[in-house]
Amino acid sequence: MMGWLRLWHDMPTDPKWRTISRRSGVPIPTVIAIYTFVLVNASANCNARGTLCNWCNEDVAASLDIPEEQVISVLAEMQNRVLAENNLTGWEKRQPKREDSNSSQRVKEWREKQSDRFSNDKKRNETQRNAQDKTRSDKDSDKDSEQKQNGITPFPGTCSTEDPDEFSIWAETRYAQHPKKRNKFLAMQKLASRFAHDKSARAVFENNHNLYCQSEEWKEQGGRFVPALCNSDDSGFISDELWKFPPPRAQPHRLDRKAMESEKFRQRLLREAAEHERQAG
Repeated sequence: MMGWLRLWHDMPTDPKWRTISRRSGVPIPTVIAIYTFVLVNASANCNARGTLCNWCNEDVAASLDIPEEQVISVLAEMQNRVLAENNLTGWEKRQPKREDSNSSQRVKEWREKQSDRFSNDKKRNETQRNAQDKTRSDKDSDKDSEQKQNGITPFPGTCSTEDPDEFSIWAETRYAQHPKKRNKFLAMQKLASRFAHDKSARAVFENNHNLYCQSEEWKEQGGRFVPALCNSDDSGFISDELWKFPPPRAQPHRLDRKAMESEKFRQRLLREAAEHERQAG
């Protein structure tokens, strides 16, 4: 799947946005922002690029912090202007499959530039790491020993940037597995900000999230008490850091005092999250 799309020079000043804004009653900047979501969604459709797929008015409204009615009104006015039902008009013209004749040279130059930059950054990072390794190693060793004694899985700091497509697949899989699917845009943004550059934390999240999905407490009453990955008020399974500990029934070992205090805190967060979901539902 292609990870990018083209943006043409006169897109922000297209007079159609003024017409759509006037007829829908939505400000021009918001109209352009919604169209940007339309472009990205249609581009991400691996089966038929240029066609909306799994579009959710509620998610777009939540991402832009606007009423859902504005998204619906703008999409309605975009029909026969930039949309034909779910298809973007002019997609083949604006997003050709074949690159222009100079693209190969540009790609080659870009790759060479990135390679030189990576090499220089690597040399600088190695020099800095060598000066800090001894102190950091002593501190990390003491910290890891303490966490292992407390039954808590330690995970080190941020790792280097990886292939964005690999993380996107991981995040989509986590969202698809979660029993309560709400606020997908917010959930994906939260997953990216917290786990995109930290493989160790990601492994802890994946392991404990799998345990929660199989737990009896999440299966009770059809998953009624399952917290969303992320809510509009920044609460949820990720923000409340419920993922850092497995469900209590999945812990076979006896908890010491410090771990028991952490477990009590986690249980309180679970109850608060369940109460929030009950009130919202």
